[in-house]
Amino acid sequence: MTYRTVLRLTGICLAVNLAVAASPSLADARPSVDATSVSAAELAIKQQQYRAAAMLLQSLERGGDARAQADLGVLTLAGLGVPRDEAAARVMLERSAQQGNPYGQLALAALDMSRKPGADSNAKAVAINRKYAEQGNEYAEYGLGVLYLNGQGVEQDPVQAAAWFQRSADQNNPCAQSALAYLYDTGTGVPHDGARAVQLYERAAAQGFAIARNNLADLYEHGRYVPLDYQKALELYKQAASQGLGQASSNLGRMYLHGLGVPVDEKIARDWLLKGLRAGDTHAYVELGNLAFRGTDGKHDYDGALAWYRKAVALNDPSGMAGMGYMYEWGHGVPKDDAEAFRWYKQGAEGGNGPSAAALGRFYLLGRGVSQNNAEGLRWLERAAAQGEHDAQRNLGWAYQFGKYGVKVDYNAALRWLMPAATAGDAAAQYDLALAWYYGQGVQFDRRRAAAWSWLAVRNGYQPAREQFEEMSRHVTYDEQVQARQAAEQWQVGRDIVLPGKPPGYVGLSAFNLNAPFSPGH
Repeated sequence: MTYRTVLRLTGICLAVNLAVAASPSLADARPSVDATSVSAAELAIKQQQYRAAAMLLQSLERGGDARAQADLGVLTLAGLGVPRDEAAARVMLERSAQQGNPYGQLALAALDMSRKPGADSNAKAVAINRKYAEQGNEYAEYGLGVLYLNGQGVEQDPVQAAAWFQRSADQNNPCAQSALAYLYDTGTGVPHDGARAVQLYERAAAQGFAIARNNLADLYEHGRYVPLDYQKALELYKQAASQGLGQASSNLGRMYLHGLGVPVDEKIARDWLLKGLRAGDTHAYVELGNLAFRGTDGKHDYDGALAWYRKAVALNDPSGMAGMGYMYEWGHGVPKDDAEAFRWYKQGAEGGNGPSAAALGRFYLLGRGVSQNNAEGLRWLERAAAQGEHDAQRNLGWAYQFGKYGVKVDYNAALRWLMPAATAGDAAAQYDLALAWYYGQGVQFDRRRAAAWSWLAVRNGYQPAREQFEEMSRHVTYDEQVQARQAAEQWQVGRDIVLPGKPPGYVGLSAFNLNAPFSPGH
């Protein structure tokens, strides 16, 4: 799965706030304020007229205006409206900072942290951010939160990070809103609260903040805290990609590659992935590897896939590690090696990659490449399932449904994990859910609904469900069979099975199944 981004540098957030956080609906408006003022340039920036803004700021910057120097510095650092030039940006930020401008000082401190990492730059960043944060500067409040979250120049303290993000978010800062959403999503420094995470991402996305749009799209894509909705995810990814966010372009490429809400189209997928790569998103290497793995005309390009995955791994991308693990697990382009696959999956999982965590859990449970360990296996499956990995959700649900891997049978827990996997389209989970309805495991006994889920699993390619459907069909009426099939055929991804209501006075005859001898196949 894609994962949410917390901006690490106050300076970058300054640039993003200036350059991205305005509503795209204003993009064609023209500044109406006096063209000689900094506020006119900043209005142009918020209207995404970067070139016009840069032209206004250049004369003001040369005249020594400290705020213009800061504004033009961050635009130059981001390459918006002017060619990207880090050296020139530094000069402007230094001039602004020397005049005591808080925005110049904050951006310069962030730039120094990224280019001259170490105790000195960290301490300077803490001092400057704390100074202005205590004066209520929203950017400094956000920046200080980042420093506490990462433990840079201060002892790592997620609770303090959340407190500073909250203060900045209360001033409607989209960077802080997105960062705070991430904390609520992961339960870091605050209680886990998915609804609150969605609310904060929506507030930031409504301001046009590209990262929030991307992260909100990720939630819709995986059905986390919101109904699974590929079309909504595509819409948000496209908005973020149009703002130049490489990660969003890569995500669009992935959706076209796997046919999520759109027909599979490898050419469009490749175009979006290359856009993401050009915009600096290293995860595009992974999806380009997946594209090579798929190959053309049924011929896999394992060497090409490995080359892309290795590029991602060289940049410490956990998804690339998942790709390497998969290649070693199945012996694609490399000798099959469970121990090596386990090593790669472990690295990817520890880096936060959901598919790696799901695979790692599976390896622990089966004792592949490592000593068998139920507790570790379940722990990693739960971590992956919480990230929306449907195979992990299905495996957890199955374990609780049948009391496997050292857990006691718990039908409620089984349903909690099977339902999101089944509604997302996992055919094996749909089959297990059918069994729950058929036997009344944690739900009211309903063989008609069981038959519908079982037939849906058959339609989605899970052949073991076919025999079960035939068995279930012997215990429902012919009309109920028809209703079950129709409900399965009308099912939509992200939704529960919808069955027609039973008419008033209906008397269930499934126990007798008078129509069974005359139903097709019997």
